[in-house]
Amino acid sequence: MRFTIFKTAALATTLFALCGAVHGELSDDFSSGLDDWYLLVYDEVGGSANDAPPVIDSVMGQPAPSLDVNGDSSCGNAAYSRQVFDYTRGMVVEWDMYVASGYDWNWGLGGLSDHLPNLSDLRQDGVYIDNTRCGSEHLAGIRLMDDGMFNQVPSSLTLSIISEDGSTDQLVDADADDLLDAWHHYMINLREDGYVEFYLDDDLLWTSEKKIDPSRGDLPVSFGDRDYDGPVRVDNVKVRMCSPSSTNLCLNQGRFKVEVTWVDFQANSGPGQVVPLGSEDSGLFWFFDPDNWEMLVKVLDACSLNRRYWVFAAATTNVEYTLRVVDTETDSVAEYHNPLGTDSPAITDTAAFATCP
Repeated sequence: MRFTIFKTAALATTLFALCGAVHGELSDDFSSGLDDWYLLVYDEVGGSANDAPPVIDSVMGQPAPSLDVNGDSSCGNAAYSRQVFDYTRGMVVEWDMYVASGYDWNWGLGGLSDHLPNLSDLRQDGVYIDNTRCGSEHLAGIRLMDDGMFNQVPSSLTLSIISEDGSTDQLVDADADDLLDAWHHYMINLREDGYVEFYLDDDLLWTSEKKIDPSRGDLPVSFGDRDYDGPVRVDNVKVRMCSPSSTNLCLNQGRFKVEVTWVDFQANSGPGQVVPLGSEDSGLFWFFDPDNWEMLVKVLDACSLNRRYWVFAAATTNVEYTLRVVDTETDSVAEYHNPLGTDSPAITDTAAFATCP
């Protein structure tokens, strides 16, 4: 058998900012409190320095508990992740959010922050005061607002990014009453090509017309803003450092990025294309025709068995290909190469990634 396997454990640079690893992932249902978050109250207009910060709500949630943004009508609040993320590599941010209808100032905001939190003014209770802002600001964010009867402003849903030229690229739904008083699932897919997709309850709402500004450095995610006259809650925040596309799979809860490239007998070459099927742990690629599927790939969590993630694959081809699997949490890589003219054997690598959990 001439099938060869190459493995490399890429030595990820140990970079920490805000006491968090740059290339990590995040999953928080707030059942363990708020230790993974910096809590800020905004005080740009004055008078909010002693406001209550975001807190845990033990009653509401999907399921409970959840994050109570706890902002007021003067300025908002926010929770910033202690981890920061290299969004230029592609990433997905998702969360559940509830915004109540009400008399005034019910705003829910979330996404990739456009700045690091201002940690220059620490209160005795461990909360930070940011007197340079009055609300959350995002490089890629979603905002659901209801200003109710007082301001006479219709409810709205805003999807927005800051683009390469510094302008705001956004889509605004000026009548979002049907989203109020209920939990909804929001997701932002920051693609590797710079364009950003926005989802509501798993349906694609909009893809940005411009590319996101790639120059901001590693950034946290943040969630706020105000719930003056009704609850605004956030739950089940997840950040995955694999952005699904037409040429890469994101498997095992989005932790593993899977790509394949091929070369045929006429020296034609290209990337494998993802078949729009599959599951959390497995997926399919085609090479030459979307109706002719070439490869099945699985990445399985066997941490409870042998402290490894397994890679299984089967390809019905004799063209040359290289299958590349990346653990986005550690930057470890496993590569599998099939030479041209060789009937591809099955891959059953039960020691692929020693990167548990």
